[in-house]
Amino acid sequence: MHNNDQSPRGNREVCYDNLNRLVRANLSDGNDVQLKYDAYDDIVFAKDNHTQVSFDYTILGSLMSREQDRKKVNFTYDTEEQLNAVINEKGESYQFERADLHKKLHRNLIEEGIPYRGRTFTGTADEFFEKATKAYKDIDTKGYRKIPYTKDKLFKGLTPAEDLEKLKELHSNGKIPCK
Repeated sequence: MHNNDQSPRGNREVCYDNLNRLVRANLSDGNDVQLKYDAYDDIVFAKDNHTQVSFDYTILGSLMSREQDRKKVNFTYDTEEQLNAVINEKGESYQFERADLHKKLHRNLIEEGIPYRGRTFTGTADEFFEKATKAYKDIDTKGYRKIPYTKDKLFKGLTPAEDLEKLKELHSNGKIPCK
């Protein structure tokens, strides 16, 4: 579908695909912008008179890579699709503390006898809280707690030990939210 539109800078021509997504715009300054999409409506290719860029995404829609002028930047995520590293075109990796903190929390829990993800933990809730308190006692980095499988934040700005105390309180009152 083509459309002529009058903008403050003059005439322009724009084209949309059958899903009403902008696929081409001939701007009044002579710039010709082209866009391509994947099945999830993410832009996978963008080109104008000066540059072109391609993008790849994870299955959940987070940016996985961006390539421009034969230079590719990659992005990695944890299992909850939170960005944990950026790898530049030279292969240099920039890790985010959150990812390192997450790994440290799991490692400390394992050392205290709580299996990864806790699925096979056979102790009581009180035993869990006791072991987790020991695991978290020396970590003073503040962060947030998400409700599993959502983007909703339950707590913000707490150390892991403070977070654990809040969870313990919610547990004792039977009010731990789950989705």
